[in-house]
Amino acid sequence: MKKKWIIGISVIAILSYFAYEYLKPPVIIKPWHEYQFIAHAMGGVNNEDYTNSLEAFKENYDKGIRVFEIDLLTSCDGELILLHDWKEYNEFSLKQPSREYQCSTKDEFLKSKIHGQYTSLSFEDVIKLSKKYKDTYFIFDTKTFDLESSKVSYDKITNQINQLNADIKRFIPQAYTFEMFQMLKKEYSFESIILTLYHIIYETDGTKIAEFSRDNEVKYITLHQNDAWAERVLSDLKDFNGYWDLGLKFYIHTINDQDVFQDLMDKGVSGVYTDYLH
Repeated sequence: MKKKWIIGISVIAILSYFAYEYLKPPVIIKPWHEYQFIAHAMGGVNNEDYTNSLEAFKENYDKGIRVFEIDLLTSCDGELILLHDWKEYNEFSLKQPSREYQCSTKDEFLKSKIHGQYTSLSFEDVIKLSKKYKDTYFIFDTKTFDLESSKVSYDKITNQINQLNADIKRFIPQAYTFEMFQMLKKEYSFESIILTLYHIIYETDGTKIAEFSRDNEVKYITLHQNDAWAERVLSDLKDFNGYWDLGLKFYIHTINDQDVFQDLMDKGVSGVYTDYLH
């Protein structure tokens, strides 16, 4: 009798599992550019920003965010880790300000806690997150502005994506110069590339950006928040003959005020990088 009872319970458990798997709603996967919010440095967590941490990812994913910007640096032993700045990390996470810009190895970094409490991540960890959370996208901020350093970083990035058999369409690089955009487009198989203009600020204008976008099939551009240069660029772009045929989408960083966000959306911006909006 006891054996039959155990078998019965097991059958019910198995049937319940398969019923759940069959009936649960499918994951809805939209193109990344249909989302209005991009979580800056994985988004804020407990009113702290720039953590690039696992906790920040989970908190913002639970709030409905699906596009995450991440800061990528190279550890002392040449591995990709999520970190915005070594000096800030040494001062506030390791409590060793005298280290200044001294780097750590990947293992040392992953054993530490960001701000003493948040889980540090490597790029390999992010790839695994992309495979577990199949409706997410990750935008890179590599902080490499010359072509040689950028190629070293993106060789590592694409090699790890391929090694872990992840979907490269879920990863989006940011190009900080026209030359970097052309290099990324020529050398790699990313589906989307964002032209991010904070590095070439004041060195060009809307007409040059429009001409480059037309000639190089740029579709996505990121600009600064409330900046006179950005306002002029947008104005020049809209005066450019053939602007509307380019189909450009604009993103602004970093926006944490709901009214400012709404004003930007009313002006035709496609989305914002944010720490706290969702």
